Amino acid sequence: MNPTTMGELQGASYWYWWTTYVFFDSKFMAIFSLLFGASTVLMWQRNSKAGRKSTWLHYRRMFWLMLFGLAHAHLLWFGDILFLYSLCGMIVYWLCGLRPRWLIPLGLTFVAVASGISLLIGLSAPVSGPLPRKSLREREGSSGTVTNTNPAGAPGANIAVIIGGTTIQVPPGMTINFGPSS
Repeated sequence: MNPTTMGELQGASYWYWWTTYVFFDSKFMAIFSLLFGASTVLMWQRNSKAGRKSTWLHYRRMFWLMLFGLAHAHLLWFGDILFLYSLCGMIVYWLCGLRPRWLIPLGLTFVAVASGISLLIGLSAPVSGPLPRKSLREREGSSGTVTNTNPAGAPGANIAVIIGGTTIQVPPGMTINFGPSS
């Protein structure tokens, strides 16, 4: 995430970003992943000891998790992880019965492949600087329109517009109007 998207990174804004980034940003993903995996294994073990098949129950849980994830991603926040957890849960369930001598190399292989893909994506992305800024100073009685014509997904596609001292992020394809309403 680009911390300069919504304005200059200095003073209180810098310390707020630094504290959030160092102490909170992505720090709980490992704990949530561990709890998700532990609940899958515990449910599988409990049902196996009782002589019950837990496959149907597990996939029903993953189906509901997928629906919650889709709803959350589309209605509340685009960065939702529940959908991905449900997909991983559908795959990982078949690995519950494997011994550690197979799980450890398999897990390391998955991590290596995912890291390699991330590295290739990072190396193939063009290097871009801070988002382009367009400064508009609102005067008494003035008005105007700003349209972001940058293609979606391009580096620096969002623009930050400063109107009367307030910074507004304009996504690609969006138009904002400012000034007195007529």
